[in-house]
Amino acid sequence: IGHATSDFANVLENTANKFMLVGFESAETTWRRISRSVPITDFKVTSMSRLQAYPSLPVVPPNAEFKYGTMGDMKETIALLTYGSLFSISRQALINDDLSVFSDIPRQQGMAADRTINSNVYSVLTANAALSDGVALFHSSHANIGTGAAIAVASVDEARTLTRKQTDGGNTVGMNNEIAMLIVPAELEGRANVLRTSQVDPIGLTGALGGAQAANPEQNRWEVVADATLSADDAAQWYASTNPNTTDTIISGFLDGQSSPFLENENGFTVDGVTFKVRIDHAAVAGDYRGLVRNAGA
Repeated sequence: IGHATSDFANVLENTANKFMLVGFESAETTWRRISRSVPITDFKVTSMSRLQAYPSLPVVPPNAEFKYGTMGDMKETIALLTYGSLFSISRQALINDDLSVFSDIPRQQGMAADRTINSNVYSVLTANAALSDGVALFHSSHANIGTGAAIAVASVDEARTLTRKQTDGGNTVGMNNEIAMLIVPAELEGRANVLRTSQVDPIGLTGALGGAQAANPEQNRWEVVADATLSADDAAQWYASTNPNTTDTIISGFLDGQSSPFLENENGFTVDGVTFKVRIDHAAVAGDYRGLVRNAGA
């Protein structure tokens, strides 16, 4: 009895899906660490709204009436796009698969899906598109651009000061947002980790390597996220970010919250083989500018 792809179509699909998910989950990407994932219900333009901070409470004198507080809201928009591709394999190749081509193709497709999401998320930083207020994500009026300098105690402390002093709603006192990570190109990963782990200031009071040593106030206060996607944009530029799960920074949207790629198959008729389709529905957008700081480096 001859082997036809229809004889084991479900087995093929299940196997291919397993290999695809292995590739998706094992890809060396960092988008999960710098963004917050949210479910999107359809492909229409969707508003990502959030309430502004409630204003500080005023004094209520004796016998005086309480006054109403007011809260505004902010919103950015997001629209999902579909990314995907096809791959086919013949009946003969499946039967003679001595080189494990069948397992490698869906694994590579899964890795490609993960890299696509990674690229979308990092493009939020590098594209610096305008937000709903008509101003670019990183802009002087948003007070989230640091003085161009290499990663060091002074430049990181400046970034922290910028995030702490950001205000929201009608409040004039800063939100005190703490830096949770430095997001850097591959070229700056070593320098950032030296500053993160050193007990003493690795630059020193003189500003030069090997200078007089002082305690390092940045030791273990944040994590380092390095990604080569930033290297292709600017190998000197780096970013500071608050925790995306506690303050809005980058929002990563998936259709119905499905963050893994989807695979389906179709048996050939005019050509004896099987074709697989891999797709992912995704979009990324800046949720707010207050938790992000950009520094052009030096």
